[in-house]
Amino acid sequence: MSAPEISLLVITVLALGFILKWHLDPNTKLNFSSVITDEKGEFSLFRTGQATALVVSTWYFVTEVHRNQMTWEVFALYMSTWAGANLIKMGINKMAVKGDATNATQ
Repeated sequence: MSAPEISLLVITVLALGFILKWHLDPNTKLNFSSVITDEKGEFSLFRTGQATALVVSTWYFVTEVHRNQMTWEVFALYMSTWAGANLIKMGINKMAVKGDATNATQ
């Protein structure tokens, strides 16, 4: 492991430690469980997958920047993946709401 990779690992562990500390503090509104649960408080495979993919792809993205190997293609793929996923989800939600409204009027 190179020095930049070790420093990235240390920063990541420290950040996760602070997030866990805030999550466990009863006086804060940070609730890490909302990352992997739905609005009903039940486990969400979709949200868990999104969180996992975000962590893995961000780790790769930052590692490429540290190694000075970042290319335009990697940057575009990273940005389009997360922007595209949100746009697709919004479109699906709009179609579902529109479908519910159409079914309600029939």
